[in-house]
Amino acid sequence: MKATDLKSVLSDLADIFRAGGGNSSATDVELLADRIDTSCDRSADAALDLLEAELLEISPTPATPERYIVALHEAGLSESAFLKVFAQIKNDKSIKKADAIEIMKGYAGEYKRAKTKSDAIESIERRFTELVYDDNAHRQAANTTPW
Repeated sequence: MKATDLKSVLSDLADIFRAGGGNSSATDVELLADRIDTSCDRSADAALDLLEAELLEISPTPATPERYIVALHEAGLSESAFLKVFAQIKNDKSIKKADAIEIMKGYAGEYKRAKTKSDAIESIERRFTELVYDDNAHRQAANTTPW
């Protein structure tokens, strides 16, 4: 089987998942299909071996709360950068309640005790929304003319 054939099969499989209501599964399969290199008329096995080698090469180091805090601060007011880091926090199964609270305290500056991991994560999202709102308000205030 050629890599192009495998890519076509994966795209069809994603369409089947989407038709059955499995949007998250469809997205995952589409990501896999997009990563398969179809150049050089490779076989499917060779393309998958190449993809596996790339993934092993960039195997990420485990993310700690401190790294997430730094990444959130580096994201600044960029929504796309924030959402990328925020999605990693939400989907990281190694993040426990205490870690989420530590990230919340480091980024949002809130020192109240969150009752659940999701409360801490919501506080992080709320803080980003507040920062964006404040920035927009300051920009609008700067553009107004005094009486």
